Amino acid sequence: AMNALWQGLGISAMHHGGMVANPIMGLASDRLGRRPILVIALFVTALIMLGLTLIDNPVVFVIGVAVLGFTHYALRPIVQSWALDVVPEELPGSSVSLRSAMQGFFSIIVPPLGGWMADSHGLTAVFISSPAC
Repeated sequence: AMNALWQGLGISAMHHGGMVANPIMGLASDRLGRRPILVIALFVTALIMLGLTLIDNPVVFVIGVAVLGFTHYALRPIVQSWALDVVPEELPGSSVSLRSAMQGFFSIIVPPLGGWMADSHGLTAVFISSPAC
């Protein structure tokens, strides 16, 4: 268990990793395509989440969480861009609002489910079954 300082550093590192990643991943998805960037980012995110369950050193854990933020937080604008690429021209606002509504819906449901899973099956089970986006 990490103390509050390390937890705060981890959350900060994750957000900063995502902040750095957004323009980099956006540029990469514009040049290389949405699909390859999403597949790579989702794969790396899954590997990092699995790897985080094995780390006991708080410094290494915070660094891992920063890399997790880099790969995971950059997914949202790429998914949104991809959605705008595939929907009809007259529906961009509807597609973005539907995606946001679904994200909000799952943001309400997933935390209690994660808590139940952690209580019932342990925290490692939550990390292993966490969605990548």
